[in-house]
Amino acid sequence: MTTSREAKLTQTLVELADTLMVGFDFVELLTVLAHRCVDVIEVAAAGLMQMVPTVP
Repeated sequence: MTTSREAKLTQTLVELADTLMVGFDFVELLTVLAHRCVDVIEVAAAGLMQMVPTVP
């Protein structure tokens, strides 16, 4: 049985809401987000880039 796109998106939002608790690993959050983007958007791969702002 295939899961509808809406169900996948709902599941993703619930998983991401669970990461709002104190002490959740930020890298794990980004990993979950990238994996869910691949699943929901149905693309081959996804990546995220974290940038550190520079102070002039």
